[in-house]
Order: sequence, then C-alpha cells, then structure tokens
Amino acid sequence: MSSLEFFREKGINVSRETFDRLKLYHDILVRWQRAFNLISDSTLPYIWERHFLDSAQLISYISLSTRTIVDLGSGAGFPGVVIALLKNTQTFLVESNHKKSSFLREVKRITGAPIQIISHRIEDLPSLQGDVVMARAVSDLSSLLNYASLHLKKEGSCLFLKGKDVEKEIKEAHTIWRFSEKKYPSITDCTGIILEIKEITRKR
Repeated sequence: MSSLEFFREKGINVSRETFDRLKLYHDILVRWQRAFNLISDSTLPYIWERHFLDSAQLISYISLSTRTIVDLGSGAGFPGVVIALLKNTQTFLVESNHKKSSFLREVKRITGAPIQIISHRIEDLPSLQGDVVMARAVSDLSSLLNYASLHLKKEGSCLFLKGKDVEKEIKEAHTIWRFSEKKYPSITDCTGIILEIKEITRKR
C-alpha cells in the first residue's frame, strides 16, 4: 500500500498534489535528519504513521472557518507543516531552536507551504491571535495553557496531542486554569489522545 492510500484508508482525504508536497517535506526531513537529528532515529522506519499521519489527524477537528493557526514548539514541523499543507491555511510555526528554524525555512522554500517561521521563545512574542493553537510533544498541559492563553483568540480552540498521562495533566491544569475539554482517541496510538481545549481563563 502506498503512503497516499494509507492516508486515505485512515480517513484523511489528500489530493495527489497535496500528497506530492507532503512527500517533498518527507524527503527534506530524511536528508536533514542525518546532520540535525530532527526526530528520533527509531521512528524513521515508521515516519508516515508516527509523524505525518499523527499530525494529519488534527485536520478533522479544525473548522472550515479557521483563518490562522499557531503551532507552538514546532520542532521539525509536526503538526504545523502537515496541517498547513492539508488545509492551505496561514500557520505560524514558533520554534526558538535556530537549526530547526533553518530546516523549517527550507521546507517552506521547497514545498510552498503557507507557513511563517518565528524563531523566538513563545512567551516573548506579541499575541499571534490564532483561531487554533496546537502543539505536539512540547510540554505538560498547564504550561501549554500558559503559552496558548497568550496567542489564542477568545473564541478559539487548542488541539494538543497527548499520551497516557493526559488525565493527570488535566487534573493538575484545573488547579490553575478554568477550561472546557473534549478528548478524542488517536488513530495512530492506542494510548494517545487528541485534547481539544476552549474557554481558557486563569484561576490565580
């Protein structure tokens, strides 16, 4: 089965043109990985599922009216680049590591993805006013909500890819923050959760 067929089998509708751009991204990542260790080497044999599909599944929870997306701690571009290519929506990638930012700029040049790379610390930026703020493997939920509250529109939502400790993180976050949450099962990890957060306000 081809990677394109694999995406479609998992319910991610991808055009041939969009998939070709994802493939360009994949090829750049594999080349740069040799020198920059952008992702764990152990995940390379499973890169389409562990990184691309894992990111792509967020598209199901992003409304058609979304105009601006913010990806916090973007790293190698997951999930931000994948979502930007799938949705063709302006996406800010916040990544303070200069080597990773250089990689992301090369991805933008080669793929034409609608991304803007911001090589600064999240907390040092003026508000990016995202309709959606997302993150993958960046920090615990309490810290993520602190960052997201700076860059999320009042009526916006957060999408965080989380693991088996999500219930503990939610409980701890509720001691500091008020928010509503919904949980959706990951299609790539039986212990993974897509956590949707809205209506964030600080308690203290």
